[in-house]
Amino acid sequence: MNKSQRLRSLILAEPTLVMPDGYDAISARIIEYAGFEAVQCSGYSFAICRCYERETDVSFQENIEKTKRIAEAVRVPVMADGEDGFGDGEVLRSNIREYIGIGAAGVNIEDQNLRNEGAGRIIPESRMLEKLACVQQAAREADHPDFVLNARTDALGSCEDRKKAQSVAVERANKYLAAGATLCFITHINTLDELRLFAREVHGPISVAAGVPNNIAAFSVRDCCELGIARVSLPTIAILSSVKVQLDVMQSLRETGRFDDLLAKGAVLSDMPVLKNLLARTRPAQR
Repeated sequence: MNKSQRLRSLILAEPTLVMPDGYDAISARIIEYAGFEAVQCSGYSFAICRCYERETDVSFQENIEKTKRIAEAVRVPVMADGEDGFGDGEVLRSNIREYIGIGAAGVNIEDQNLRNEGAGRIIPESRMLEKLACVQQAAREADHPDFVLNARTDALGSCEDRKKAQSVAVERANKYLAAGATLCFITHINTLDELRLFAREVHGPISVAAGVPNNIAAFSVRDCCELGIARVSLPTIAILSSVKVQLDVMQSLRETGRFDDLLAKGAVLSDMPVLKNLLARTRPAQR
C-alpha cells in the first residue's frame, strides 16, 4: 500500500483521522513520534516560518521545498497545502505532478479567491470544478490514481449572511464530492451547532479545522470524533505553540538573566534520548 492509499484508507475508515500541521521537518517528526498517523502541511505555517505577512507571499517553489522536506522526514502520509493550485489548467496539472513526485500523499485545493482582489471571497463554482478535474487528470497521468484530493471551500466566509453562507458551503461541498474529491474541507466553522449542521447535510466525508482562534473554545477534537467527521486538521497548534514557548523562554532570560524559571518549567533542557530518537527516525511512539 503506497502512502496515498494509506491516507485515503485512514480518511474513509473509522475513527476520525486527526492531522496536526507540520511546518518543518522536526515538527513533522514530533507529530509522527507522538503517534499521529498523518501530517498536514499549512501554507499559513510556511508563511510564519519565513516571516511573511501574508500566506500568498509563499511561492509555489517555497511551498514545494517545505513540503518535500516534511515528506522526507516521516514515514506517515503527508498532505500538501496546494492553496488555490498556484494556477489553472496545465500549470495546475504540472504542480500536482510535482507534489506527487516529491512524495505527497494528497493535496488541499481551495475555492478561496487568493489572487484577484475585488472579485469576491470565493471563485465561481464552475472554475473550482475545473480545478478539481485538473487535479484528478494529473494524478491519472502520473499513474497515481489514489492521490487524495481534499477540496476546500471558504464559502462560510463569503458573505455576512451566515445562513446563506452555510447553504452555499453545503451546496459546494456536495458538488465537490460528486465531482470526485476524496473529501471536502469546510473552513471557518465557528460553533458546535455548525459542525453538526455540516456533519448532517454533507453527503460524504468532510474535514474541519479545529483548535484555531475562531473555534478553539467552541468544540473539541473529541466532539468532531463523536459526530463522525472524517478528518480534523490542526493547522495552527504546532507553529503557534512553538512561537509562544520560545517567546516565553527568551523573555524570561532577558528579564532575569537566570535559568531557574526555565528549569522549573522544564522549558529548556531537552529530553536527550527523545531528541536522539527523533533525529535517528526511530519508530514512532504507539498511542
